[in-house]
Amino acid sequence: MHPTTSLLAEHFSLLAAQPCWQCTANYGSWLSLHFGQPRIVVREPVPNAKRLSMQRRSADVQGDFLLWIEMGAWEYSEEGKPLQHSEQSREALQKVAALLQGQCISSVQLLHARTETIFDFDQGGQLRVWPHADASADDPLWHLYLPEKILTLQADGLIAHGPVSEQPSIFIPGKTASVTLG
Repeated sequence: MHPTTSLLAEHFSLLAAQPCWQCTANYGSWLSLHFGQPRIVVREPVPNAKRLSMQRRSADVQGDFLLWIEMGAWEYSEEGKPLQHSEQSREALQKVAALLQGQCISSVQLLHARTETIFDFDQGGQLRVWPHADASADDPLWHLYLPEKILTLQADGLIAHGPVSEQPSIFIPGKTASVTLG
């Protein structure tokens, strides 16, 4: 198995047959998709923080796994028909989040030549992610957070991976990779 494929399989196989939940369209064109068992995460206040929100305790429901589309442009389609994309209104982005709710990722394709990723879902949805035209080389297109580990694809095609608490290793993928889950 090619090293890029192995890396994708190692991380994304943990999401096999797990429906995503609490899908949200966040700041800008960010998308957050939670998978796995929910848990409540409490962050204690930071008394001297500049932002008022950081001075207060917060409690959030998070999954074991989080796929966060951060700095990538994206398009969501169903049955080959484009429905929404990252440059649309907040309402359009929220519709995509609602459409992704409950779907399971069935495959992940990394098309190295264009640093494009295609996430296929079991109910016919497809999320295609690529770098914005003005992306910096080290801009993260997406992150997959696992317990204690992270996998990140950067706009230059480099993959960062490793323990969350350490500086991740950088891996240079060599070619197209594809992983089918389940």
